[in-house]
Amino acid sequence: YLPRLFVYHAMTEDKVSLDRFVIMERKLLYGIMTPSAILTVACGFLLTYLYLPLYLEQTWLALKIILVVALIFFSAMYQTVNMIFRVVKISDTEEIS
Repeated sequence: YLPRLFVYHAMTEDKVSLDRFVIMERKLLYGIMTPSAILTVACGFLLTYLYLPLYLEQTWLALKIILVVALIFFSAMYQTVNMIFRVVKISDTEEIS
């Protein structure tokens, strides 16, 4: 949902819509995504610490850790794009790379 908000933000022309998308992006990124990610990673570390001998016998844990790291990477990328939007108004494009 956040990447789509970034596209709408980049395409908007009027001040009212721009302010609306800035608020929506901020609430989603800092009010929902970041606290949820921190809580999830903290609980994951706690569970892994408590049950490490059991988890070492299972092969799916390595794949799960790789996927969690990928999600953290994408979250950091979204934070970077959000910072770019704060600094400069991206226009004339729908694609954010």
